[in-house]
Amino acid sequence: DAVVVNKIIKTLKAVPDVQVWYDSNLRGGEHYFSVIAESILKNDYFIFVVSKSSVMSDWCLHELEFAMSEKRKIIAIWIENTDIPAGVKLIIQNTHYIMWTEGDEAELQEHIADTCVCCGRKAENMVYWGKAY
Repeated sequence: DAVVVNKIIKTLKAVPDVQVWYDSNLRGGEHYFSVIAESILKNDYFIFVVSKSSVMSDWCLHELEFAMSEKRKIIAIWIENTDIPAGVKLIIQNTHYIMWTEGDEAELQEHIADTCVCCGRKAENMVYWGKAY
């Protein structure tokens, strides 16, 4: 997933007024639970990249559940077709989602900007999370 996720991150960073936080910002020796939780709390949106790896990752599910419990706007970006476990489906079934495979970054930027407007907020603070390797 890393190659596609990095393209998504690059694309998100090009959207005006969007700030992106993701796990490469973690530093050795930090308390990952606290840093991740604080980052989710500081941001308005939580992007969950849907892939075969992410939907099977316990870590990704914990982060998704936390974002939901804290009432973050969740946007699911599907990068491949995959069966979704019940726990993930329960959370993302009524969220905004984007179907995107590697391709047109401008189209992804437009979808992100439109989705943020649909959610009723300017996309000033956004968090990316939910990737698995």
